[in-house]
Amino acid sequence: MDGAFRFESSVVFDTLRSRWPDSTFVKATGRVAEVSSGQITVFEREDPIALVGLDIEGEGIDVDWRAPEVLAEVVSVIASIPGFAAGSTVILADWAWVLPILHEGMSADDLLTIRRDGADTQVPSYEP
Repeated sequence: MDGAFRFESSVVFDTLRSRWPDSTFVKATGRVAEVSSGQITVFEREDPIALVGLDIEGEGIDVDWRAPEVLAEVVSVIASIPGFAAGSTVILADWAWVLPILHEGMSADDLLTIRRDGADTQVPSYEP
């Protein structure tokens, strides 16, 4: 995710932990701390299902995921943060042939539909 909205590490972690209580946060140290505030490992029971990297400026989140359904669920939980993307454009890159514009309360089903079919909340992808 990226955009003008700023992600606060503690808020993202608390929000993910409210859905997946076994999740852990490891604060970045050393030179990595210049670009990252840390990473969250999202656990479903004992199994890690996603790794969420947090940009130091709060400008982006990088999610490594096992299956599209996992990423959709993680992003939908983050999008439940009150005030998510308020007055900003937050996109989900590398998800579909379009760049979906995320909004507060966006569901995992919404994201999976965009991945499968495209949707109204999107901007055309660009060719690098």
